[in-house]
This record gives sequence, structure tokens and C-alpha cells, in this order.
Amino acid sequence: MTARYRPKAKRAVWAWWSSLTELEQAAWLAKADTAVPAVAWALYQNILSPSTAANPDDSKPVVLK
Repeated sequence: MTARYRPKAKRAVWAWWSSLTELEQAAWLAKADTAVPAVAWALYQNILSPSTAANPDDSKPVVLK
């Protein structure tokens, strides 16, 4: 049987993940062996919440050249 899409479960997991500190999230990613480079993580955070800068020292989005 295939897994069904469950919006409530997805929201619950997202709420749990969002409640973790950045260090706790990094620890979970490291345990899962899916750690991402800092630039990719900053871009990911910027995509999720564009109103919040990924780098608190700079309000501009990260641009890769």
C-alpha cells in the first residue's frame, strides 16, 4: 500500500522542525548524513521565509556567481 499525502501530519512535522533551533536542525541533518553546505542552507532559509534574511548581518538575499 502506498503512503497517502496527509496535510495534518505534514504540518505537524513542519511545526516540530520549525520549533528546533538552528543548531538542533544542523545536528539532525548531520545525523541523517544529509548536511548541506552553508551557502545552500542560507539559500534554503531565504526561500522559506524571504522576509527574514538568511544572514542577520545582511538583509540582501544570497547571490551565487
